[in-house]
Amino acid sequence: MKRNTLTSELRRALKESDLSQAELSRRAGVPESVISRFTREITDTITLANADALADVLGLELRKVRKGKKP
Repeated sequence: MKRNTLTSELRRALKESDLSQAELSRRAGVPESVISRFTREITDTITLANADALADVLGLELRKVRKGKKP
């Protein structure tokens, strides 16, 4: 079973949201340039703090999953 990654889930939610990058930036407190580079797949890295802020605005929940353990 393939598991979705944090980056793929965030990108999906960003693309499906009705928010502009500017509005998402304002609501999440994440620089618009970070959101732009991330959504255009220029970078695959995002800080946990930025990921958490974006997830909160997009209605997603981040949770820690231990490696090697089945959910």
